[in-house]
Amino acid sequence: MPNLETAIQAMYWAADSDQVGYSQSDRYNIVIKGPGLYNSDCSWLVKKCLEYAGFDTGDMSYSGNTVSSLVKKGWKRIAPTGGIPKDGTVLVGNGHVALQLHDGNLGQASIDENSGISGGRAGDQTGNEVNTRPYYNYPWTDWLVWEGEQDKSRVVQLYAINGTAAQDWHLMKNKDASYTLINRACGLALDVRGGGKTKGTIVQLYPKNNTDAQDFLLKQIPKTVMPYGKKGTITFDPPAARPWVLVPKIAVDMRVDCVNGATKNETRLQLWPRNYSLAQAFGILDHMNGYVTLVNCGMPSLALDARAGGK
Repeated sequence: MPNLETAIQAMYWAADSDQVGYSQSDRYNIVIKGPGLYNSDCSWLVKKCLEYAGFDTGDMSYSGNTVSSLVKKGWKRIAPTGGIPKDGTVLVGNGHVALQLHDGNLGQASIDENSGISGGRAGDQTGNEVNTRPYYNYPWTDWLVWEGEQDKSRVVQLYAINGTAAQDWHLMKNKDASYTLINRACGLALDVRGGGKTKGTIVQLYPKNNTDAQDFLLKQIPKTVMPYGKKGTITFDPPAARPWVLVPKIAVDMRVDCVNGATKNETRLQLWPRNYSLAQAFGILDHMNGYVTLVNCGMPSLALDARAGGK
């Protein structure tokens, strides 16, 4: 099911990574979040971001048929107003296409390193061939707003501690001593995707639905553990220093785990068998206001976070 937030994050990737430059002549090879260097133009980049997020873009191939193609696939065409379009709006006008992002900014492929439209080197040579900037009126002739259904899930990740509501969690205690974790910024619950029970199942944010997929047991790990695949033991002393693990009620032999044991910004979370690694261990910072922050013990500067505030 399509997800506007995924499309928005794809555009942020294209603008921030320096892997995507501008060129109309070799725009077709771009792979969103791929490993290589690519080129694109304005309409093709928006098309690929939408497709990456699960949208059917139909015959969309250039700015001139963007409106007609997307309207056939569930987008509503509206006249631009004097305000800021809502996040995820496709902006079209005078041969240009862009995507509205968060915080009043838009994302776009603009021009190559030679101030031209074709023949530039792959990748962003200037740091501005693909860019984000505050919304402006190009001028736009059309705004396209998604009116169909979309995936209601949002990304939960590890991210540098920043003191925002995106990293505040309300631990809602259930009658069976499990907890439902509600994010303060968006009101969504920590959730095991699809109620999965196998290793590698993604942990996400999703509207509260009172299912076991959103219930977790909080357990302190033993004082001394021997992490799987590691030599020696780890001892936590005093006992109060022992970190916690999140045990999904739906699969009690699993733990909430950092993908690939990674310790960097935007690391996703998954279910994985218990291994006593720090990728499965969290410290709980109680703000004494009904909310806590969960800090990963593998990298204490990273906290459980709702990407983009769960928007």
